[in-house]
Amino acid sequence: MSLENKLADGAVKKFDSLRQVAAFIGCPAETLEETVTRYNDFVLKGVDKDFGKKVMLQTISYPPFYVGQERVGVHYCCGGLKFNEKAQVLNTSDEPIAGLYVAGEASGGVHGKDRLGGIGLTDAVVFGRIAGREAALLERASEHTEFRYVPPRSRSVQELDASADFEPTSD
Repeated sequence: MSLENKLADGAVKKFDSLRQVAAFIGCPAETLEETVTRYNDFVLKGVDKDFGKKVMLQTISYPPFYVGQERVGVHYCCGGLKFNEKAQVLNTSDEPIAGLYVAGEASGGVHGKDRLGGIGLTDAVVFGRIAGREAALLERASEHTEFRYVPPRSRSVQELDASADFEPTSD
């Protein structure tokens, strides 16, 4: 939602001074002004001594000041199970755990300690497909039909079809 829309529906308020902001949020004006001055000093020095923030692009120096309550919607988890290019979960020795695959929110580490914006759904779909394919390639047996592994005809996405990778055999 844009700032204009948030202002129009009252989700964000616009103020001409930090004292007005302080009054609105119920904070002593001096405390807010000291906090903003401290933060601005961190920005200028490039070091946030309070929270260790590494990216501080601008000071809070002039009006208007905007105040709103944002709601966070988790759409991607930066932590998760370590895995390889076959979506196999790795143990603490970086070896695949047989039969254990991961994709989506439970997976972690694709982009290091952070993530690329807009990539969450792509990761989930790509590694979900890989995990499904790799799990389907395992030898399995059921009470009625035994399946044996048949190497895929092609590794291209267009050719992948899990049902074509297995041929039923009789008991």
